[in-house]
Parts: sequence; structure tokens; C-alpha cells
Amino acid sequence: MSFQEDCDRFGNQLTRLVNAGIPVKEAAAAIGLPRQRCYAILRAIGRPVGKPRGRVGTPDPQLIVTVYGETGSISAAARASGVAQSVARRILVAEGMVSKERISPKGKPGAKRRCLELIEAGWSARRAAREVGVNERTARDWRQGIRRSNSKRIHPDGRVVDYHHGTVYTQSVTSVTCDGSGRPAISDRYLSVEDRIAIADGLLVEDSLRTIAARIGKNVSTVSREIRRGSLEGRYLPYQADRAAAAADSAPWS
Repeated sequence: MSFQEDCDRFGNQLTRLVNAGIPVKEAAAAIGLPRQRCYAILRAIGRPVGKPRGRVGTPDPQLIVTVYGETGSISAAARASGVAQSVARRILVAEGMVSKERISPKGKPGAKRRCLELIEAGWSARRAAREVGVNERTARDWRQGIRRSNSKRIHPDGRVVDYHHGTVYTQSVTSVTCDGSGRPAISDRYLSVEDRIAIADGLLVEDSLRTIAARIGKNVSTVSREIRRGSLEGRYLPYQADRAAAAADSAPWS
């Protein structure tokens, strides 16, 4: 299909999704087009997304030191001064506030502890993940008590998603109380972001709801309700649905 045909076919729908606050990458996944092509379509129809890059900011050492002292975040200090994180880091190293040795915390116990501390303090999983240098999905797994083993993701309730064999099964657990966020054990109705992505993928290839439900180990009625709640403009949006579910569950558990 030509680019002009894509503009005619998807332009209006893309515009409505973006105007509704859906990120372009999620709208692209829902429609089934590459993200960069969606950006090009939006530009072509006069609805460009994103801010043009301006000139690099001038470092303000005092501001960087002050913000870092208040937040403990190099990223926050860099944003406040409008400079790259590497520039802010060099200034903080010169001030003796940050170690000269750059240690990547990815996958280390210290990064996990720090990430969970930030989330408990009210940070979003995305922001906490960026702060400690891990993927957002990793931060969400830590928050939910999900463990990774080879190609498997093991949930606190014993549910195992095996990506290598494409299966979902339940293994016995010694105890099921709550995950790292203090929530009750995951119920059969709980849907992870991976489940929601699997639902979206199944809808794109026109699988039946029963097939999708069997694939993720859920009841058909659970999948049906999820699609009704998570759809916009006739498209199921997995990441938007996951954020909405997380917001609904954000109230403290009694």
C-alpha cells in the first residue's frame, strides 16, 4: 500500500487517537503500522507530534547542585538546567557529590531496592526505571513481585509464562500472600501488560476470543470485558488499558 493510501486510510483515526492522549507508538501498534510511518502520516496531514529540538541549554552549576541535593537525581538536575545528563554528571563529579566511576545498576540488587523505594515514594514505574537505568517492564515486574528465569516470567501466584514454548501454566507455590507493592495475591482475573499485548496481537490477526483466552490462560469473559474497557475508536490499546488498570488499583489495600 502506498504512503498516500495509508494517509487516506489511517490519517483520521491516528489523529483521533493522538488527540485522545494515546502515544503514537501505542496507536501505531493498535493500527498495525510502524511507528515512524505513523509519525510521517501525521506530519503529512498537518498533525505533527512531538516538540522540535531546540538549542542545548547552558549549564547552571548552582542549579544542578541544588536540584541534585533535593532530589538525589542526576536526571532531574539535568532537566532543570536544560542540559544532557552527562553534562550534569560532570559538574556533580567536580563538586564531589557523585562518584567519578560510572556504575551501571541494571539488574543489580541495589537498583531493585532503589527502584522500589522510588515507587513507594510515589514515583511512576516509568520514571523510577529511568532513574535506576532499567527497562520500564523490569520495574513493573519488581513492583509486582514477578521473577524472570531464562525465557520464563514467574508470577507470585505461581503462574508461569513460558515464551520459549508459548505456554502458560501454574506451578505450586509454598505461600501466596502479596507482591512487592503490598497488593493481595494476583487473582485469575488479573491481566499483566504481557497478557494485554497478547490480546492486542490476537485481535490484529483476527483470532477468536476463545483462542486468545486459552493462549493467556484466562476466562473468555475476562478477555471480553478487558477489550470493551480498553478500546478506543474501535481499537484495543494494551498499554493504555494497563495504565488505566494500574490507576484503578492505586488506592491503598485495606
